[in-house]
Amino acid sequence: MLSHAKNHLFNPSTNITRIGVRSFNLFTKKYKTDNKVLKAQKRKADNVYSAKVSQSSLTPGEFMVGQPDPVSNLRPFKLFKPFDETKAERCYRLLREEAERYNQDFWSSNNLAFQKGITDLETKAASEGRKVSDQELSEYYKLYLNSSYIRHATYNRGWWKRNVFMIVPALIAQFNFLRLFKRRKDLYMSRFANSEIYSPEDYDSDNLVKKHNTINPLDASKLSNSSSNDNSYASRRKEKIDSYY
Repeated sequence: MLSHAKNHLFNPSTNITRIGVRSFNLFTKKYKTDNKVLKAQKRKADNVYSAKVSQSSLTPGEFMVGQPDPVSNLRPFKLFKPFDETKAERCYRLLREEAERYNQDFWSSNNLAFQKGITDLETKAASEGRKVSDQELSEYYKLYLNSSYIRHATYNRGWWKRNVFMIVPALIAQFNFLRLFKRRKDLYMSRFANSEIYSPEDYDSDNLVKKHNTINPLDASKLSNSSSNDNSYASRRKEKIDSYY
């Protein structure tokens, strides 16, 4: 009798067990569906957020600085790239970006090599049942500096050479930047102030200046209303830039 009751209670063919299994399957399916929806929403939010703080969202005089790289300990940055970028400005920007890559590559490989030596010392000391002494660390650091002297000297020559080559393009680019600053500033500020009037496709268009000078009178009230939202929009945009990377 007891055996019959156990078989009846735990037999998957019984109605009670079927209901339990069905409920569990429904719960699991709903959980997986909700989890997929949440992940999709997060990806969508991340994509929208990254688009808001992209290089094209910068205004004249702004640049973005990210969190320090975990290996090189250097902060990456993004420079302002105007739609009417001159040849000198483009040359200077590309030289700065190349210098940043050169800097990142050297210090990444340098720190990896240095950390590998420290790890080898710790592994050797751990196999002998002790900790690395200060004397060992001092000797290793001296040996590392002596062995990497030529490599550091080559890096310094390359770094200074890149900085010297940037002097003339930087002077010309700065002259062009100051000459075009007011027009660019007015244009980019109108881009954000009139964001409710212009479509996103118009932001990168060369005809934006013409549109800005020939606003439809019917949109005048809309433009005045958008000015009240400038402060809140500017604060939201500042938060996104501050939290970049």
